[in-house]
Amino acid sequence: MTSTPERTGTAQATVAEVPRGVRSAPSRRIWPGVLGLVAVIALTALLGSPTQLRSAILVVCYAIAAIGLSVLAGTTRIVNLGVAAFFGLGAFVCAALLPVVELPVALVAAAAAGMVLGLVTAPIAGRLTGVFMAILTIGLTLLAQHVFRILPGWTGGTAGRTVAAPIVGGIRVDRDVVVGGATVSGEVGYLLVCSLVLVLVVVATSNLLRSRIGRALNTLATSPVAARSFGINPARLRSTAFLYSSALAAVGGGLFAGYSGFVTYEQFNVELSIELLAVVVLGGLGSVYGVLLAALVLVGLPELVLALHHWLPFIAPAGSTDGITAEQFSAVLFGVALAVVMVVEPGGLAGLARRGAPRIRSVLPLHHTRSAR
Repeated sequence: MTSTPERTGTAQATVAEVPRGVRSAPSRRIWPGVLGLVAVIALTALLGSPTQLRSAILVVCYAIAAIGLSVLAGTTRIVNLGVAAFFGLGAFVCAALLPVVELPVALVAAAAAGMVLGLVTAPIAGRLTGVFMAILTIGLTLLAQHVFRILPGWTGGTAGRTVAAPIVGGIRVDRDVVVGGATVSGEVGYLLVCSLVLVLVVVATSNLLRSRIGRALNTLATSPVAARSFGINPARLRSTAFLYSSALAAVGGGLFAGYSGFVTYEQFNVELSIELLAVVVLGGLGSVYGVLLAALVLVGLPELVLALHHWLPFIAPAGSTDGITAEQFSAVLFGVALAVVMVVEPGGLAGLARRGAPRIRSVLPLHHTRSAR
């Protein structure tokens, strides 16, 4: 009689058996996208105004946290409305450490703190789904806000806390510096630091989703029954994704602290969690570059509306209360865009891009030349 293989094996062996036709990430090379991202960052640093540069920094902070949330929601279908708790934890950890250490060390500590909090909640998160998980994570955000408020020695309590200047390599990156005879503004310097972290996160996440672990996560999202048949432990895999998402949210919060210069518990509320989740849904669950574009829409839309207020008579100018503010109208536009995209393409902006790419390529002259060959 032949013996049946044991279902309990090493994680590496069982994950390796996941069919290669099942993938959660783009199978194409990631470097063209990374180079395109670097080009956009370079153009922004060279041509952006101070206001645009600060908006770009906020986009990067939100995008880093949203990428982790996209991995979690896109592969395990866990709706984490407690991401603001991890974002705030990273911000307060960096605020406490920046007076004594440089920014990279503070970010590592923030990621470690986020993973510790994730370890506390992951055993429960790995076993809950749907509305139960949403309720749990909302409670986590409310609890975190309460803890931030009652620890004035660490967070400043109700008064908030001022954040020391971020230092990298002995240089204050929030202050103008002269490099090769050219003056680099503090906004450009901090944007470049944040962008470097973003590029590292994009590369790491893209490689993770293309790995055997990524295929296992996608199998779990597609069919939990099939995942168990391959010997995959759903609870353990969900917990792993939750830890990764927690670390990225804390890193995004740490960069946000250096950007804002002041943090208070009121900033890290359920509304922030909903905004980041909306970014993930608009960009596309499990998509990295779709989330980047959605974060740009979320942060950049108020700036665009304010710039066009001359053609929108119902929009109040900056500093005025006579009419609808740019933030209010942009929130309506973002909600309408989210609803339209969900009806047209549930895969979000990434899904729209995948559907439109073949049509665009079909009308390009290069495509016809290759077809003729």
